[in-house]
Amino acid sequence: IPEASEFYPGLAEPFLEAFSDYPYLLAGLSMDEINGETFSQVEHVPWHLISIPRWDFVTASPIEIPEHEQKRRQLLPYPDASPVRTPVLQFLPWAAGRDRFLELGGLDEGMLGTAAEVPGDVLELSIRWWACHGEVVYLPCSKVAFVSLLGTPPLSGHLLAENQLFNSRRTATRWSSQYMKYYQEAVPKSRYQSASHSTKLEEIISSQSCQSMSWFINNIAVDWNYGNKLIRHGAIKSTQGDACVDTMGHDGRYSPGRPEFYSCH
Repeated sequence: IPEASEFYPGLAEPFLEAFSDYPYLLAGLSMDEINGETFSQVEHVPWHLISIPRWDFVTASPIEIPEHEQKRRQLLPYPDASPVRTPVLQFLPWAAGRDRFLELGGLDEGMLGTAAEVPGDVLELSIRWWACHGEVVYLPCSKVAFVSLLGTPPLSGHLLAENQLFNSRRTATRWSSQYMKYYQEAVPKSRYQSASHSTKLEEIISSQSCQSMSWFINNIAVDWNYGNKLIRHGAIKSTQGDACVDTMGHDGRYSPGRPEFYSCH
């Protein structure tokens, strides 16, 4: 949980109770973002969405809570207040039991950038948490207010893109060797990025008898579209020269901008 956060009155108890009942939990909290200068509310991240990873292994797509998860929660004593299972966490404040967090090696210290700049480390931790017999959830009845810190210069577009590429390749190498085709289709430049490993994490995953990426896709991320579910992939190229439509490093919601033509790559 960021240091510039505080719980709303009465909304810390469900958070603490969840960890006392289930220590193998990795939990995200609903958040109100507060402007650090005006103290006005900037953005509310809704709890009723879960996150599905994308093949770049840096970002995730929010979707409505799927029907199978809604049915599971209806069988619980307090369905509207019960934790919501999600394949991965992203952009929300999150917490985990210290002992289990350290047993699984913590965040991948080999990732580049901070979670706010390049959030791939939390996405990788989510996959590892599920695979190593834990559970990843949102807690709808716990909410924090987060004050945006001012004065921190953002990464340049070039450095941000390089960090994203490095982190995504690192996660894909660890978890997705059998699905590398889909990863390389999503991140063509990864073909020229050398892989980076963490021997410590590989040893922990092996010693904990963790499940595979195939297990994660078939049992946890069952709403993830991949493989033969893809309709088309590739570049949109101009007929007037060697230029393709490019996002220019923008992801839409958290890095606003518009697509432009750029050298095909």
